[in-house]
Amino acid sequence: MLNRHYKLIVACMDGRTSYVIKGDINKPDSYIAKGTMSVPPTHEEIDYIQRYNRKTMMFLTSGDKEIIPKGIEKVDNEINRKYFVKCCTGVIVNTRNIRKIHRSEEKSRIIELKSGAKVIMTKVYFDNFLKAYSMSVSRLANLKTLED
Repeated sequence: MLNRHYKLIVACMDGRTSYVIKGDINKPDSYIAKGTMSVPPTHEEIDYIQRYNRKTMMFLTSGDKEIIPKGIEKVDNEINRKYFVKCCTGVIVNTRNIRKIHRSEEKSRIIELKSGAKVIMTKVYFDNFLKAYSMSVSRLANLKTLED
């Protein structure tokens, strides 16, 4: 099956997706599968990812939420470190969507995202964040840090 060439035809109607998979052009072996198909969001669309009641929730910049069928540890191992950083045990934030970092207490910071959402970053993760991004001076120049 893997050594053959296939065509995939996708049709969407009324929120439903139909797939037509056609095998070799000279043979009439095609079939239709119906169902819904989800397109994963791009990194720009993801605000942050959080563990929530034994589930992993992805919070999007649009305000939508998606459940990820994986544990947050697995998601943390799979994400692109160019865009995401862990800010506490159960939260991963998109660094491209950070608007400001506020000092909350001596041991934590509040990250304000462009969408208005706020998440906590603990001191240990903040120190790691600074180390990881200290080489990118231009990136840090665009990030406002408020010492409230």
